[in-house]
Amino acid sequence: MRTFLIGLAIAFGLLVVVLFMGAMWIGLQIESGAVPDTVIVSGEDLSEPALEAINKAITLRPGETIAFFYSTGVWDWEEDGNLITNQRVVSYMQEEDGELFVEEADYANIAEIETEFSDNWIEDTLVWITPKEEEDFVIALSIEEDLDHPAVEYIERKLEEAKQ
Repeated sequence: MRTFLIGLAIAFGLLVVVLFMGAMWIGLQIESGAVPDTVIVSGEDLSEPALEAINKAITLRPGETIAFFYSTGVWDWEEDGNLITNQRVVSYMQEEDGELFVEEADYANIAEIETEFSDNWIEDTLVWITPKEEEDFVIALSIEEDLDHPAVEYIERKLEEAKQ
């Protein structure tokens, strides 16, 4: 019986070590920018893998700068991206065949937005974008660090500027 309990304790200890090392590896991947972060990232703080994914989805226009970016991807920046620039709002997602599906709208072409702010950490804030002559699409924004509010305010400010 004693041998069994010692073996059980060793197995449990190894399981804890493996789980801890796995959590450390995932944390290091997030910190290095290799996998998507769980928060909204400002344009100047984007990692190289995030910029590569964005450049595969869209081509930035002359004078266009990224204000906010958030990916709901788990392991890859290309899985999903939500991009707010000084000229437009963009959403992209990777389809099952690996192709990127991109939806975008310039601020001057947006008729309205509707925002559903999340009140829990499990769900993202959703912003429905209604272009004037195209189908609606949605962008997701993380509520971590309460950065979804400044991102939505930025869109609203850019919409007001486009009306003038």
